[in-house]
Amino acid sequence: MEGVQIFQFCYRLAFLLCVIQITGLSQSAVSKEIYPDRNTTDASHRDQCLEIESTTWNDKKFTLVPANLSADESLAEDTPQPTISKETYDRLMPILNLFNLVFDALSIVLTFTSACIYALPNMHCATAHYLVALNAAETVSGLLVVVKRTRDVIWGATTPYTAWFGYLTLIGTLMVSVSCRRTVYCLTAMVSMERFFVITFPLKARYMKLIRYPKVCIGCVAVSALVFHTYLPLKYKVAPSRTGVDYTITVTEVFRDNEQLFDDVANVAKFLFSYIPLGFCLALSLALMAALKRQAASRQSLQESRDEGKARIIRSGERQLAMTIWISTLLFALLSLPSNTAHLISTFHSTFYFNGFEHRLYRLVDTCAQIPLIASRFTNFLSYLGLSTAFRRNLLRIFFCKNVVRGLTVPGKQPNSSRHDHLRTMSSQQSFAGVSVITSTRL
Repeated sequence: MEGVQIFQFCYRLAFLLCVIQITGLSQSAVSKEIYPDRNTTDASHRDQCLEIESTTWNDKKFTLVPANLSADESLAEDTPQPTISKETYDRLMPILNLFNLVFDALSIVLTFTSACIYALPNMHCATAHYLVALNAAETVSGLLVVVKRTRDVIWGATTPYTAWFGYLTLIGTLMVSVSCRRTVYCLTAMVSMERFFVITFPLKARYMKLIRYPKVCIGCVAVSALVFHTYLPLKYKVAPSRTGVDYTITVTEVFRDNEQLFDDVANVAKFLFSYIPLGFCLALSLALMAALKRQAASRQSLQESRDEGKARIIRSGERQLAMTIWISTLLFALLSLPSNTAHLISTFHSTFYFNGFEHRLYRLVDTCAQIPLIASRFTNFLSYLGLSTAFRRNLLRIFFCKNVVRGLTVPGKQPNSSRHDHLRTMSSQQSFAGVSVITSTRL
């Protein structure tokens, strides 16, 4: 009897397992038949894929949306609604994109002008090299973004790509523009550090690598940022649609197989090239302000008779340049905080990120945060214009086309002018080179 009971128990258990297995297979087949593949590369399904991927909740489990239903119809009554509705998002984004396009186009004109002025021969110094590279990177980054936004404003953000514009977006907007933007953060911290060393250690500063070899330091930072962001072309690809005429940007198979690795690399890039340099910018702004106050106090203690002539002009030029860098760096760091704060929150938040449940809120916040980031280019130009006499003088010469080449002093050549003008020009050159002349016996 015991053997019969054991056999009946095993038979019933096997039958129950078969029923469960068949039920699971049938449900899987029905789900595959009803729900679309969220990894499709067809351009016509990009919005549907976005809605599918954007319904991630706390544990990042996906609530799939059928292809023949809208996102609002598919949400149950007890399901949390997104903060920003699709109608509000579609109404606000075109206005913000148009405003940012005009604002961005004006800002790159100013950054290009600043790069040209600091590249002039009479601005030849370590600080000028950093400012040229900084403004050039700002110009390249802004120009690529303007091209992308112009296309989105004219034809719409959901319009399918052509092949060449898809690759331009992939390489230019996603890789080069992002790396240039983050290179600017690093160069801003480096130029503040260079000015701090010149003010604090006037005799030792000329022997520091940061000041002796500015081009090498700039090249290392730019190449490092560009190489580090090569993971972006590996993450995305330009794929043709089903018709073979239009193209879209979608994720690669390499990214699907190593999604966690790509996320880790992206987070490291954010911290290494964005958050840490901005933290250094704020700290160096405070340190540079303290160094300027200490220098002013020590200068007041010197006898007025020993603070005349060439040494006074040099110290005045150094202080003027340091104040220019201090003001521009502080404003740049403060105006860059909103955008980077939004990115930092999206790194750790479960719904507030690019393809998360609150993706519309994230994109609106990120687009609004771009406005102060673009405004930092205006504040940099106004800082140069208001605090730097050499910048104003060269800008007026270029603007009025008045002896642009003759009026600029090339290092090693003396201009055909009076002795007073020659001494004033040489003093200006030495002030930008960060050379300190000690005229007091107390030092």
